Amino acid sequence: YDQGVRAGEADRLDGWRGNYRDNFAYQDAGYGYNGYYVSPGEYSYYFRQGFQRGYQDGYGRATRYGRMDNGNYDILSTVLQAILNLQPLG
Repeated sequence: YDQGVRAGEADRLDGWRGNYRDNFAYQDAGYGYNGYYVSPGEYSYYFRQGFQRGYQDGYGRATRYGRMDNGNYDILSTVLQAILNLQPLG
């Protein structure tokens, strides 16, 4: 997600048309893969899902799928909130 947001922002600022599929990171889908826990194919699938959503947020200046947390873009808390139906305290 973070890589997608940054790529989308860069494309928007450079005046390029928004197309996440043209980005090398999306095509390669291996950024950050360390070989633990999941197969390369699974990792690529989920990387692309996160990248696409991040790119759309970054290009469109939105936070539909994630949010900024300590200088990094994060989608995990948004996903967990949706899965667990978490509500704010107060």
